Amino acid sequence: MVHFLIGFFDFVLLLYFMKVGFDFKNIKIQILALIQLILFAFAELNFTHSGSPDFIIDELAIFMMIIINIVGGAIALYGIKYMLYEDAPKYKKDIFLVYLWIFLVIMNFAVISNNLLYFFFFFELTTLSSFLLIKFRNDDISNKNAINALLLNMIGGLFLLIAVCLNLFTNHSIYINEIIQNKDYISAAMIFVVFAAFIKGAMKPFESWLLGAMVAPTPVSALLHSATMVKIAPFLVLKFSPVFSYEISFLITLLGMFLFFIFALEGLGKNSFKEILAYSTISLLSLMIAVAAIGTKESYEIALLLIFFHAISKAILFMCAGILEKLHHIKSIDDMQGLMSADKPLALLILVSFATVALPPFGLFFAKLFFVEYLAKLIQTDILYIFIILFFVVGSSILVLLYFKIASLLLSTNNHQQTPAKTPLSFVASSYFLFVFMILSIIYLVTTKSDISIFSIIFGALFVSLIVSLFVFKFNNLQKISVYACGENTIGQIGQFYFDFEKYAKYFLYVAIFLWLVLFGVSL
Repeated sequence: MVHFLIGFFDFVLLLYFMKVGFDFKNIKIQILALIQLILFAFAELNFTHSGSPDFIIDELAIFMMIIINIVGGAIALYGIKYMLYEDAPKYKKDIFLVYLWIFLVIMNFAVISNNLLYFFFFFELTTLSSFLLIKFRNDDISNKNAINALLLNMIGGLFLLIAVCLNLFTNHSIYINEIIQNKDYISAAMIFVVFAAFIKGAMKPFESWLLGAMVAPTPVSALLHSATMVKIAPFLVLKFSPVFSYEISFLITLLGMFLFFIFALEGLGKNSFKEILAYSTISLLSLMIAVAAIGTKESYEIALLLIFFHAISKAILFMCAGILEKLHHIKSIDDMQGLMSADKPLALLILVSFATVALPPFGLFFAKLFFVEYLAKLIQTDILYIFIILFFVVGSSILVLLYFKIASLLLSTNNHQQTPAKTPLSFVASSYFLFVFMILSIIYLVTTKSDISIFSIIFGALFVSLIVSLFVFKFNNLQKISVYACGENTIGQIGQFYFDFEKYAKYFLYVAIFLWLVLFGVSL
C-alpha cells in the first residue's frame, strides 16, 4: 500500500511539473517531465521488492535528522517573526510557514529512504518545495528564478531515475544497503547518483539555481543553505563512497576541491551580503563533497563535522541577513559600515558567526585542521594528493579574506552612521539558541573524544579570543599614516578592496565541465 501511494503521488508530481512547464511556456521543463514519466513507468514495471526495508534509520540518517529538525526548526520559528515584516496577505504568510514545515518533513523522509525509487520521490518533493518557496513573492524575478531552480533540479531528478533504470536493466538492486554491499556495482549508475547530488549541491555549472534562490524570503535561503536541500549532496556522497573506486574517489575529491577554491574566489568579487553567503556556502559544500568522497573512516568523521557546524553557522548568518534586510534595509556590505554603532548586539552576532566558520576554537576550524593532518598522511602514500592540499590551503585562505572583508566594514565607523535600531529579542532568539547549541556540541565532542587537557586548551583559546576581540572593538577606529599620501590620514580596511573575476568565469566553467566528463568517462 505504501509503495502504491508513493508511486501514485510520484506520477501526479511529474504531471504537475509538466503543467508548470505549460503554464510558464517552458519547453525544457515539459520535455524533462515527459522523459521522467517514461523512465518512472519503466522503473515501476520492472521493480520487485527484495528483503531489504524501504526505510532505514541508521547513524547517518539520525545525524542528518538532528540537523534538519534542530537547525531547520529554529529557522522555521524565526520565519514566524520574519513574516511579520513581509508585505503579503496573512493567508499567504501562513501558507509560506506551512511550506517551511512541510519541507522539513520531506527532508526527514529523504534521509531515511533506502529504496532509490522512494528517494527519487522525496528528492523531487524537495524540488517542488524549493520551487514554491522561491516563487512566493510572485513577481517576475521570483518566478524566473523559481523556474530555473525547477529546471536544474529536475535534471538532477532525471540523473537519479537513469541510475534506477540502469540498476533494474542490469538486474542490480535499487536498495542502497544492498548497493553498498555489492562490490561489483556498476560505476555508471553510481555516477548518475553522484551527478544528481552535485546538482542539488549547486556545483558548477548548476550553481545558478541556488544563487537565484536569494530572491525568496530569507528563511528560504537559510533553510536551503544550511539544513535542507544542499545537504543532500554530501549526504549522498557519504552514502555511496564505500563503492567508489580509487579513480572515481580521487576525481570527485579533485573536482570538489577545485570548486571549493573557485567559489571562494568568485565570492570575493560580490557585494551583496546574501550573495557572499551563498558563494561561501557552495564553496564549503564542495569541500564537504571532496572530503566525503575519499571514503575512509577518517574522512567520514571529518565530513560529518563540516556538515554539522556549517549548518549551524550558516543558519545564524542568513537569519542575521534577514534582520539586516527588514530592520536596517541593508543588502550590500558597503551599507554595513556604522552598524556597530547602530545595532551593536546584531553586529557582534554577525562577527562571532563569521568567527565560528573560520577561527578556533569552533568546530569548522578544527574540522579543517583535522583534514589538513589527514591529507598529510595521504600524500605519503599518494603524491597526487598534493593538488588537493594546494586547492584546500589557497581556498581556505581566500574564504578567511572574504570573512575579514565583511568584518572590517562592520568595525568601521567612517561612513555615514546608521540610524540606531534595536533588534527585538524574538528576532534573534533562534540565532542565540543555535549558537548555544553549537557551544554545547563542541563541549560534548571535546569531552567525549579528548582528554581534559585538550578541553582546557581549546576553551582557554576561546577566552583569549574574546579578550582579543574586545581589544579590537575598542580600537576599531584606529587610523594609520600612509607614506604615499603626503602624510594624510587614511583608513586601512580589507573591505575597501574589490575583486573582479568575471572575465575568468568561463575558464573556471570549462575546467569544471572537463572534470565532470572525465569522471563520467572513468565510470564507464
